Amino acid sequence: MLAGVKNDTLFVPNHVTKRLDAFIGSEEKESDDDAELLGEYTHPIKMISAEELNTKILSSTAPFYYLQYSRSSADKFVNVYHSGKGIVYARYTAVSYNLKSKDLRKLNDAVE
Repeated sequence: MLAGVKNDTLFVPNHVTKRLDAFIGSEEKESDDDAELLGEYTHPIKMISAEELNTKILSSTAPFYYLQYSRSSADKFVNVYHSGKGIVYARYTAVSYNLKSKDLRKLNDAVE
């Protein structure tokens, strides 16, 4: 099922570019250049707002793929969903806070 994302667009909420400083608990956008983060993913990808993604999830009749990134106080979760079938990729990383280009490289490798 994950191989299907190879030719379809992966929708990514733009909040994934926000960086957490775990020591002071603040969240800031590290850079305006998303190309560095997304550069490791070689298939079609589109950054959209969380609101746009939520609307797409609730109203789209055509199936699509989207990334969900979550973090807890000391861990992160990177998941890819097929809107019609559910989760198709899950990766947990301990003691890591921010989405990094290597996370997308691992996803890219799994798609291949």
